[in-house]
Amino acid sequence: MAVDPTTTAPATAARGGAREPALHAERLVKRYGEREALRGVSVNAAGGELVAIIGPNGAGKTTLLTILAGITRPD
Repeated sequence: MAVDPTTTAPATAARGGAREPALHAERLVKRYGEREALRGVSVNAAGGELVAIIGPNGAGKTTLLTILAGITRPD
């Protein structure tokens, strides 16, 4: 199924609207014992914006996504 970019593009000042964050998190921290899975991670995404979370194994990608989904609480 194709996605129509005109319906998913975020609002911009050029269209008369301010970009409102659909997702906003600041300085997230998560520790498991002595191991720091996340240290000061911040994320902002506007409605319709595509964001990729990339990194090596053990970088905290899954931890970040479970916190953003509300499954896990940050420290």
